[in-house]
Amino acid sequence: MPPLSISGRIIEVKYRYCEMSLAEFLKFAKECGYDGVELRATQITSETTVRQAEEFRKLADELNINISSCMVPGITADEEGLKSLERFISVAKALRCNMLKVWIGDVEWIKRACDLLEPYNMSLIVQTHIGGPF
Repeated sequence: MPPLSISGRIIEVKYRYCEMSLAEFLKFAKECGYDGVELRATQITSETTVRQAEEFRKLADELNINISSCMVPGITADEEGLKSLERFISVAKALRCNMLKVWIGDVEWIKRACDLLEPYNMSLIVQTHIGGPF
C-alpha cells in the first residue's frame, strides 16, 4: 500500500490558526495510522527558522512519520514570490520535505519555480480548486 498522508487542513481554523501545535499534529497523525503529514502555511510559517524545522524533523523521526509536503507560506505569483520560495528551501531541506505546494501562478511562473527547485531535488505541486486558473 502506498504511504498515506493527512493534511494539516484538518486542524486548521478559517485558514488562520490551528487547533493543535505541530508536535500534537504529528503525534495525532501517527496515532491515527498515517505515514505522513502535509503541512500548511499556518503550521510552517514564514517565521519558522531552520532550527525550528530541524526540531520538527527530529520529532517526526522519533515518530517515524514523513513530512510529505509543505505549503509555501506567503507566496505570490511574481518575482517576490520566487524569492519567498527560494528562502523557504532551507526550511524544507531541514524538514526533509521535497514536495512544496503552491496554489497560485500561471504556467510560466510555475515553470520558473520548478527550475528554482530542481537543483535541490524538490518538486512543486499545485493545489487546484474550482474557479482557479487551472
